[in-house]
Amino acid sequence: MDTFQALIRLHSLIQVDIESKPFSLRKSPHSILKCIINGLVRGKIEKSLQRVVVIMGSKSDLEFAKRIKETLSMYSILCDLRIASAHRTPEHLLRILAEYASLGDQIVAITVAGLSDALSGVVAAQRLFPVVACPPDTDKLGYPKVFSSEFTPSDVPVAFVNEPSKAAHFVAQIFALTDRKIAREIANSLEDKKRQIVSMDENLTKSPDS
Repeated sequence: MDTFQALIRLHSLIQVDIESKPFSLRKSPHSILKCIINGLVRGKIEKSLQRVVVIMGSKSDLEFAKRIKETLSMYSILCDLRIASAHRTPEHLLRILAEYASLGDQIVAITVAGLSDALSGVVAAQRLFPVVACPPDTDKLGYPKVFSSEFTPSDVPVAFVNEPSKAAHFVAQIFALTDRKIAREIANSLEDKKRQIVSMDENLTKSPDS
């Protein structure tokens, strides 16, 4: 039993002990200890990490996956690169998913698989965390690639994003729902883009060639 599990166990024992007493006796050292443990438990939950696991079907997709990780670094979001094939190593893939599910972190998976994209569907079917399919060969295969990644059963949701940096920005938007720092970074980036466009327009109108 790790420290956090021990705290939870102690918390439950104190809760039972306190609630079994008359109300007049509940303001005791137990109550103070309960408040301390509550704070520790909340702190543990609030400090859960935001993490992206990029799962590639092959090492040949590594450079593509690195582009996702590079963009995520702009938001200081942890990103792990892993290799597992839904066709060739399904047991290994499931072990990886179980490993990340046990961490207690906020996790989004980005799947990078060429040709027949079974990887996205298999990862999503476990319903452990959101899945974003970002295949490396969409430009080459076109709409059939979307079909390969997206047409899963109705209760096996897969989001589809066709470009690595865009997939990273999409995930950052998900984390921004509960992370004010990332939300501010997105808002600031948007404002920078607006200023750049306005500045380009102003420079163009001042140009003698316009």
